Amino acid sequence: QAVHEQGQLQEARQALEEALALNRSQSEIVAAGRVLTRLSLVLFRLGDRQSDAMIAEAVELLETQPPGPELVSAHAYLAGNQALTGHDRDAVVAAERAVALAAELGLPEPAFALHWRGLARLGLGEADGLEDVRRALQLALEQGLGRETAVIHYNLAGVVLSYEGPQAALDTLREGLAFCERRGTVEFALNTRAATLYTLAELGQTQQALDGIGLYRALRRVNPSP
Repeated sequence: QAVHEQGQLQEARQALEEALALNRSQSEIVAAGRVLTRLSLVLFRLGDRQSDAMIAEAVELLETQPPGPELVSAHAYLAGNQALTGHDRDAVVAAERAVALAAELGLPEPAFALHWRGLARLGLGEADGLEDVRRALQLALEQGLGRETAVIHYNLAGVVLSYEGPQAALDTLREGLAFCERRGTVEFALNTRAATLYTLAELGQTQQALDGIGLYRALRRVNPSP
């Protein structure tokens, strides 16, 4: 997970595949489900379509065990996979399963699941989905989440751009970038910086965008993640 957040996706894949093999060999079903959930995300970021099967297997495995936070997380990541592949209705179902399960278990409201539900609802034309995403960001910050908070910031900026315009999106991106830099989340710091440059151009601040491109290219050379 640490190298993943540093943008070293191939190294993360290798470590997670090794962990998965060990957990399978020792019949550690819950641990295997937890690793499958994270591995599905890494594979998705690498453009490997095995990610769909991985997250489905994670949910299937964990459903055979007493429910816990691992199952909540798996449903949240399943919601993300479905939202990002255009299956918004299925994403809403998976996200709501995660939210309901967390409530049943007395766990904190799952910010990541709530954010995917919001994005999926927006994809279905339900403008109230924006409030889900905003609330998810607040929860993620309160819960001290790292990568998840960075992702929510980034995705919130994308929907704010559509609903409130480029200046509001830029403000959100700058907050997200500051968060990533504080937490050392290189993977999404690069994504957020790139989106910031695009938004500056949208606002007509061309010189600022051009000035930022040199720094972005230098950072990409140091951290050449997809």
